[in-house]
Amino acid sequence: MKFTATKTFDLLPIGNIRFCFHNRKSKKFTNISVESINIFHDTDIGISDEVETALMKEMEVSDLLTDGREFWTTRGNKITRIAHPYFNEVLEEEKDRVRKYFYG
Repeated sequence: MKFTATKTFDLLPIGNIRFCFHNRKSKKFTNISVESINIFHDTDIGISDEVETALMKEMEVSDLLTDGREFWTTRGNKITRIAHPYFNEVLEEEKDRVRKYFYG
């Protein structure tokens, strides 16, 4: 059986994180090597061009998005769940802002 489903996301960019292919220093962002990130390809969800444009605007501050529990990023015209040990530290550092955003 094949079917199409819709999922609604409420995501918040957290941290000043950029994903990179080389470990380079930045005064503005914390760079995390793509090689060290666990990418859950089976969670890929296609997004429209309009959603991708809106997400890219939100992601000017960070490549890392959260729903308060899991972590996400874009990969072209897809959104994908990702993991890295540092992400939980970032979530803990920004817990007040995350809590206020999601729970008022």
